[in-house]
Amino acid sequence: MTRHLLTAALLLTTLAALACGDRTQVKEDPTPPQVQSDDDDNDKDDALQASDATLQRMRVLRANVDALNPLLGRDPASLSDTERAQILDLLAEMNEQVDALIQAGQTTGHANLDASLDQLKAQVQRAQTGAQASPPDYFEAAGVAAACLNCHGS
Repeated sequence: MTRHLLTAALLLTTLAALACGDRTQVKEDPTPPQVQSDDDDNDKDDALQASDATLQRMRVLRANVDALNPLLGRDPASLSDTERAQILDLLAEMNEQVDALIQAGQTTGHANLDASLDQLKAQVQRAQTGAQASPPDYFEAAGVAAACLNCHGS
């Protein structure tokens, strides 16, 4: 019986020593490293450029909203011809940026915006039509700016 206990103890000690042995040696990975082609690198570069372009478009939209807000917060009758023209220019630039986002098919990082780019484009076009009217109607333009500010604040 003592012999069996000694054998069991020796076996357990050997297994423990093997389990807790030196793990500093790293086995060489038998799988070869992934080979990247120039096409893979070009695809990554294209994706980065597309995301940079999308980010730039979003910045332009934000800057336009920031420029529109003080103008739209005033009484429309008090706006000068230069300020009215500035509103039209800002809306035209917003229309171009939204159209570019739609054409690029890139996500903006704004789930609500991604889901409603076509609606935003239609609203910006209505805002342009209203701003070109005589007398100008800035209701839709204020709605475009408010949609951005609803999430981002002032």
